[in-house]
Amino acid sequence: MVLIKTFVREDLTTRAQDAVDASYTVFDRDGAMFVQFNTCGSLSRKIPGKTSQTFQLDESSARELFDILKNTFKL
Repeated sequence: MVLIKTFVREDLTTRAQDAVDASYTVFDRDGAMFVQFNTCGSLSRKIPGKTSQTFQLDESSARELFDILKNTFKL
């Protein structure tokens, strides 16, 4: 599990990955709000549906991600 501090753009050659489900939770720690995302393993994994990756955003990193999404998808 990680708390993302900042996002740095890298221009890499990559491909779209297999689709999986994700869940999220919102929580408060000492008056600060956080959002946590959990992704589940694909059906081809040894334990399908098991939490695979977890990351958290605070307000600062959430605003940064929001800006990235707005600019990328012209929202």
